Amino acid sequence: MKHRNFLLTLLGLFTLLVGFHFHGFSISMWRTVLDGSEPAEIVWGNARPQRTDDWLVNIPFSLAQTAHSPRFPVVNSLIGFDGQNMMAPAKGLTRNFLGLFRPTMWGFLLGDEIGLSWGWWSAVFGVSLSFFYLFLIVTGDRFSLAAWGALAVVFSPVFQFWSFFRA
Repeated sequence: MKHRNFLLTLLGLFTLLVGFHFHGFSISMWRTVLDGSEPAEIVWGNARPQRTDDWLVNIPFSLAQTAHSPRFPVVNSLIGFDGQNMMAPAKGLTRNFLGLFRPTMWGFLLGDEIGLSWGWWSAVFGVSLSFFYLFLIVTGDRFSLAAWGALAVVFSPVFQFWSFFRA
């Protein structure tokens, strides 16, 4: 019973965060690049100029996939001189069977804003659930200990730094 309620709570939280388009990407840096205006979309924290992997590479790749006609091509002609094969960077959803293996990208099927949120929170909740179930096994089904262990892993510096960028 605890496990089911825990899963339903996480699913509800995921739905709420994605529904309100919350994420931690530094896309507000584009305001600095384009016109220098203040980023109105930041709720908490500030834009990180050093996260060029997000705002300068990964997010434009993902958005280029939705902007292309037809959407989600394997080779995106909007990037580069001869197009960019989107199978290699794995930062965009493609219209082939490998798209099934990129669940962090599925949100782009519902739109750009949802795609960004989906990508952010699916990584966070995916790591949380994976470690929760691992700790359930290791602790002999001790729910509280497993939940606290999963939270500790999610908020540890190494996961904050390496795991929660576009998985």
